[in-house]
Amino acid sequence: MELGDRHIFTNAILSVVFAIIAVAVSAFFVIAIVLHYIGVNYPSSFPYMMDQYQNLGAVNWSAVAIALIPALLATWILLIFSGYFIRQSYGAISKRLNIPMFETGALFYFIGAITVVVMIGFLLLLVAQILIAIAFFSIPDNIEAKKVASQT
Repeated sequence: MELGDRHIFTNAILSVVFAIIAVAVSAFFVIAIVLHYIGVNYPSSFPYMMDQYQNLGAVNWSAVAIALIPALLATWILLIFSGYFIRQSYGAISKRLNIPMFETGALFYFIGAITVVVMIGFLLLLVAQILIAIAFFSIPDNIEAKKVASQT
């Protein structure tokens, strides 16, 4: 099925790219913080790392939390960008196929990405995925090319 709108694909790709960057940023920060607190600051210190495991109880957990704040903030902002672009993509699909469930799922996804910081967003993201799955299953098998072409 061809919808004839390149923006749908471009927005979906941008959404995936922002989501991958968000995961990479958060993973980098978490790994860097963990390695710093177990004493792996330089590659040459790796053999001596075993002595550092005894000091894990002395980790300043408030400093770890403060170090994680920029990582979580960057991840959150990137996920909002991802949610924006996926909303644009599903919104265009909704208009092209005349299936409003795509638009509703996209709106839930975007609001879920914004509110993920207060934890209710995870529930909204789950609801969004369910709505989008339902929307995909409601796509008719045959769509007239005239109907799709007339909406451009």
